[in-house]
Amino acid sequence: MTVISFDYGLSHTGVAIGSTETGLAEPLTVIHTSALNKDLGEIAKLIKSHQPEKLIVGVSEKSSALKSLNFSSELKKTFSLPVEISDETLSSKEAEEKTRHWKKSKGKLFRHAAAAAIILDRWLSDLTPVP
Repeated sequence: MTVISFDYGLSHTGVAIGSTETGLAEPLTVIHTSALNKDLGEIAKLIKSHQPEKLIVGVSEKSSALKSLNFSSELKKTFSLPVEISDETLSSKEAEEKTRHWKKSKGKLFRHAAAAAIILDRWLSDLTPVP
């Protein structure tokens, strides 16, 4: 099953794609959050292009949790796809560590997509039973 995940942020939202068959997640793109508030067109294009069967939204324990939950509700209502939430605790920090060697022009924004991939990777790992 193809899955798209989101690392919702106040200015940028990272997007990643993965598969339950392969258990792999990879960064896809970054969407300006202000555009999300006006129109979910960019996400609609991604959904049309990649045909996911499920959407995952990272939610933290901090004050941004409510905004992420509202975003997940909007996705569910707009796209009629199953939407699950996943813990995103420290995913942005982990993504920053993994991307710090990238050129500043690429790394700063793409770090959000890397965080979405980390969120999705954690979600995929939770599906895999430990032997």
